[in-house]
Amino acid sequence: MIAPDDCRDVVLVHGLWRNASQFDVLRAVLRRRCPGLQVHAVNLLPSDGKAGLDVLAYQLAEYVHRLARPVDLVGFSMGGLVGRYYLQRLGGLENAGRLVTLGTPHHGTYVAGFSRAPAARQMRYGGEWIWGLNADASRLARLRCTSVLSPFDLMVIPTTSARLPAAARGCNVEVPTQMHRGLLTDARSLREVVRALST
Repeated sequence: MIAPDDCRDVVLVHGLWRNASQFDVLRAVLRRRCPGLQVHAVNLLPSDGKAGLDVLAYQLAEYVHRLARPVDLVGFSMGGLVGRYYLQRLGGLENAGRLVTLGTPHHGTYVAGFSRAPAARQMRYGGEWIWGLNADASRLARLRCTSVLSPFDLMVIPTTSARLPAAARGCNVEVPTQMHRGLLTDARSLREVVRALST
């Protein structure tokens, strides 16, 4: 548990087709288990894939800038890649201490190949955008990075794609949830988020 005098801001970054309400359960858990955290959840628009992840990352950068305090980032699915772009390309490393991702396709996903939307094209497995982001993943090594993933995630295919790039030197934790969104509600997954934000 984070002590009340260890006050930090944590920003939750939602996934594709979602908004801040996606984090209702996680927010409640963090407020109960980590009273020292100031929990925020950003709404990125549009969230339907019609805007590129870099466009959404600029919105995240503006949101964090308004907080005017160091932050930890927790990103679900696409939100983890938005968070990484902010950190790696928009100067966010100067203002962050931790990155926690849940079900994020760090190496892309074959599922994204079924859509022509800009964000989906960027998330394609082995695609140019993902390759470029991972080419300088070593920049993340200065943060405490944790990826929580499920070996049964049918949105991140292959499921090994949810593992952090080796250059990030982060921690990968498997939680066998049956669904992609289950990573946001499963008690085991939530426990790993709390642990990652508490160390």
